[in-house]
Amino acid sequence: MTNSIVINDKSRTIEITKKFAAAAKHYKTTEYDELQAVRRDYPNYRVQIKAVSKKADHFKGLTFDYMEGYIKKHNMELLKNFYILSGKTEEGKKKDFAAAATYGEIKKWFIEQFPELEIKRKTIDEILGNTAA
Repeated sequence: MTNSIVINDKSRTIEITKKFAAAAKHYKTTEYDELQAVRRDYPNYRVQIKAVSKKADHFKGLTFDYMEGYIKKHNMELLKNFYILSGKTEEGKKKDFAAAATYGEIKKWFIEQFPELEIKRKTIDEILGNTAA
């Protein structure tokens, strides 16, 4: 069995993921056989596709300007790499038709370079009592 099936006795449901459901609808796949076995064990339970909760993005408003300023204040050595990822010259000027990483890739790189930002975010969530962090 995979962890794509959860038996919820409280709501009397067999919960499956959307991906598992897509595979289980094809006759004689492993997922189909697993789901049928669970349905035989729990004949009065209904099958429900469970919603996947999205991970909260605590750095949603992070801009290129903020990242550049933060790097300048905290680690000038990384500025060259930031400019390369952003498709800029070493002086920070935009190149014409330069290859650049996506915003998501640059954001991930930035957060990896400055793990203290994650720690600060967790502290803020603790103070505010947020459990979604």
